[in-house]
Amino acid sequence: MSNQALERIEAQQKKLKSQNNTYWLGEQLKDICRAEPYAAELVAQDLVNPEMDIVHLEKKIKDYADAHREGGQACVPPQVADRIIREFYGIPVSGETAKPAHAASKVNSIFDLF
Repeated sequence: MSNQALERIEAQQKKLKSQNNTYWLGEQLKDICRAEPYAAELVAQDLVNPEMDIVHLEKKIKDYADAHREGGQACVPPQVADRIIREFYGIPVSGETAKPAHAASKVNSIFDLF
């Protein structure tokens, strides 16, 4: 596991209050990084980019909540938040492998693999 990812998340959390939603989103991201070393490596690389910080991640989650608001209430279930986090940082679902962005989307024959 990359301690660098945890350190970078914690550095961003220090700028927030513990009651802040973004702070707790950082905790969920740390849980993913602890459970999946590959995720920690991706997150550590992404967190050096200011547009990939946990504040921007929280904005993605808020966008989902706002789009699914009913009445005056909004909710983002944990599994949806997990999906958004994984999409934001390019983390594959547990047990899957990451697919390169440039990979061919279709294989017509076995010869396409060579």
